[in-house]
Amino acid sequence: MNLGNFLKTSNISDVTQNIADILTGLMRSNNPGDNPNATMFKGEAHFLTTFVDVRWPWIILPLAETLLTIILLAISILLARHQPLLKKSVTALLVHGLEGWSDDELDVGRPETAESLEGMAKGMKVSFKEDGRGRLRSVRP
Repeated sequence: MNLGNFLKTSNISDVTQNIADILTGLMRSNNPGDNPNATMFKGEAHFLTTFVDVRWPWIILPLAETLLTIILLAISILLARHQPLLKKSVTALLVHGLEGWSDDELDVGRPETAESLEGMAKGMKVSFKEDGRGRLRSVRP
């Protein structure tokens, strides 16, 4: 079905009213098993209104999770606001250098591939220490 042609030739207000009627009918019925808690009452309807029973205590869990996530994010931002974000970044080595290894240990061989560089990097551990000028350097521990 061509959706563009369908939207162009149909009346959108009628389509949305039909969808609303279908959803209302599904919410009110318990016949197909979609809503086994639906209770049917016999009588005359003076007003066409659907009532939905909301159990408000169940909203506490998602609200608590959202609130705790916001608090954790704020604490993380406050703790890391004066530190560089250099986790798993090549930029850290460009800015802070790599000290403590000899040229032989840093020799990868030719051709340099991502696998050979990753293999060499797996055994390397660095820590940030200040040099004589107060700048952070990546130094072998």
